[in-house]
Amino acid sequence: MNDHKELKGIGKASRREWREHWPLVIAASLSAGVVNSHFYAFGVFVKPLSEATGWSRGEISLIQIVYAAATILLGPLVGILADRVGPRKLAISGMISYCLCVAAYSQVKHDVYVYYILGLLNASAALFCNATILTMAVSQRFQAALGLALAITLAGSGMYAGMIVPVLATALVDTFDFRIAYIGLGLVGAVLTVPLLIFFFDRKSTALVAQQTALNRADYTQANLRKTLGGRYFWRIGLSAFLVQVGTTGLLGHFIPALTDIGMKPSSAAGLAAAIGMTSLVCRVGAGALLDRFHAPLIGSVCFLAPLFACVMLLLAQIDLRLVFVAAPLLGLAVGAEVDIVCYTLVRYVGRSNYGLNFSIIYGLSGLGTGLGVWAAGLIFDQFGSYDIALYLFMGTSVLATLLIATLGSYPEPIAPPTVPPEDRAGSAKLDSLG
Repeated sequence: MNDHKELKGIGKASRREWREHWPLVIAASLSAGVVNSHFYAFGVFVKPLSEATGWSRGEISLIQIVYAAATILLGPLVGILADRVGPRKLAISGMISYCLCVAAYSQVKHDVYVYYILGLLNASAALFCNATILTMAVSQRFQAALGLALAITLAGSGMYAGMIVPVLATALVDTFDFRIAYIGLGLVGAVLTVPLLIFFFDRKSTALVAQQTALNRADYTQANLRKTLGGRYFWRIGLSAFLVQVGTTGLLGHFIPALTDIGMKPSSAAGLAAAIGMTSLVCRVGAGALLDRFHAPLIGSVCFLAPLFACVMLLLAQIDLRLVFVAAPLLGLAVGAEVDIVCYTLVRYVGRSNYGLNFSIIYGLSGLGTGLGVWAAGLIFDQFGSYDIALYLFMGTSVLATLLIATLGSYPEPIAPPTVPPEDRAGSAKLDSLG
C-alpha cells in the first residue's frame, strides 16, 4: 500500500515537473542539436573544402584536434563558472557566439591557419552552451522525471544535428556552395535557438539563483574535490568516454566521404548519415529508460561494442554496398547512447557534487577522443588512400572502451552530500523545498 502511494506521489511530481518546465527541455534539446552542427556537418564539407582550398583531408580533419584542445583545456574553467553563476547567461551568449562562428567559416580562403583559428573560436563559444551547461539547468529543475528529461535534452543532437544538419548542409552546398552553406547553418541555428533560450531557458528568480550558488560553493571543498578527482571510477569512466568517442566520431566524421569513395552518391550518403541521427535519437531515449532498470555497465557494454560491428560492416561494404545500411544503425546506437551512459555512470559512481567541473572534464576527454578520431581517420586516408586501417583502429578502441565500462562493478555507496556552511543553510532548505 505504501509502495503504491509512493509511486503515485512520484508520478504526480513527475507530471508537475513536465507541466511547469517542458519549455526548458525543448529549448535545451534544440540547443543541444544546434551546438553540435559543426561536427555533424563536418563530413559534408570535407570534399568541398579540399577542392576549393587545396587542403588535404588530414589538414581539414586537424581542426577536430583544435576543438578537442579547447574543450579539454577551457572546459573545466567554464564548468566552474557555470557552477558559480548559473547556466542561463552562459547559454544565451554562447549560442549567439557559436552561430556567428559557424557562419564565419564562409570566409576561409587558402590559409589553413585561419581555418584553425576559427575552429578555436567556434569550440570556445560552444563550451558556453554545450551539454554541461544544458544538462545543468535541466537537473536543477527536474527530480522525479530527471532521467527522461536528460534523455530528451541530449536527444537534440540526434533530432537536429544528426537528422537535419547533414541534409540541410548538403542541399545548400549542392544548390549554392560551401560558403553559403556555412552561413545558412549559422543563421538557421540562431533563429531556432536564441529566442527559446531567452524566453524559456532557466528563468528563475534572483533569490533562487543566489541559493543555488551558495550550494555550489559548498561543493567546492577540498575533500569533495579530492574524493572525486582521486577516485578510480572517475578516470575509468573518463577513459572509456575518450575511447568510445575516438571510434564513433572518427567513423561519423568521415562517414559521408567514406561512402562516396566506394561509389555512393553524395545525396544518398547524406541521407544515410541522417538515418544515423534518427537511430541515435531512438537509442538515446531508449538507453535513458533502460539505465533506470538495468545495471549501467551492461547497457554500456552493448552500446560501446557497436562501433566494432559497424567497422566490420563498412569493410565488407566494399564488396557489397548494401551492408552500409547495417553499419549506419550500429553507429547510431553508439552515438545515441554514449553521452547518456557516461552521464548516468558519472552520477551513480562518482556523485552529483561539483557537477559543472566533473562533467566538463569528462566532456573534455570525450572531445579529445572526437578530435583524435576524426584527425586520425583523415591522416590515415592521406597516407594510404583508404579508411581501412582507421576502421581496424576503431575496432580496437571499441573493445577497450567496452572492457572499461563492463568492469566498473557494483554501484558504490552514495557519496555524502556536501556540508553547507551555516550562513547558507536557510537558502539550502528553501531550495530543497522547491525541488
